[in-house]
Amino acid sequence: MATVHFYLRIIPSSFGNFTDPQKYAGFVPSERYLASMMNKAIERDESDANQHTACLTPDQIAIDDSHKVNKHIAKVDGVPVFTTLWTWMDSRYIRGQALTLTKAHEERSGPLLGIAKSMKLYGHDNPAFLYSDDPVKDKPLLYAAFPSLFENSTPIAAAYGLTALELPPMVHISWLGTSNLVESTLSLVMASVDQNPEAHLCVSLDAEWNVSRNYPDCSSFAT
Repeated sequence: MATVHFYLRIIPSSFGNFTDPQKYAGFVPSERYLASMMNKAIERDESDANQHTACLTPDQIAIDDSHKVNKHIAKVDGVPVFTTLWTWMDSRYIRGQALTLTKAHEERSGPLLGIAKSMKLYGHDNPAFLYSDDPVKDKPLLYAAFPSLFENSTPIAAAYGLTALELPPMVHISWLGTSNLVESTLSLVMASVDQNPEAHLCVSLDAEWNVSRNYPDCSSFAT
């Protein structure tokens, strides 16, 4: 059915540019405006991008949870609605994502089964590798989507006779709860290097960052 606008033939004015004094009067667009325009341009090609990705054969499966993005979106009284951003990707492209309320498999099985159905529809072979940071927990989820991948498969530990890693008796773990303890402990570690110019020290560092803060929540040092 034709609308009123069809008969009025209203032609909107051209977008123009930000240097035109008759339009934007020299005002610089805000970050929110530019982000909205960029998102609009990306969403315009969304269907083509999804079609292109669906036509590519995935060589592997890698799934993981992110707890950073959900801290900045969909909040109610300052509390994030979603717990994790679940991502499924191959070695090149993200094949699927889902914002989930919990870490239960029920919220992830739908997107994963949809990807498996798409692969079958386009005649792709199943990926040869599966990657997960918690394979014991994720095995039922992956098995439901790709049961053929688990046929005649042997866990690496069983295949090579591997045993659980045990720390040597000389390795000691200390919890440093304050910045003063961290400073004093590292000063003792560095003292040996300061006293002997020929000495060397190997340090392994890991930090878990909270994206809403300017300092890490937890840091791990190994010497």
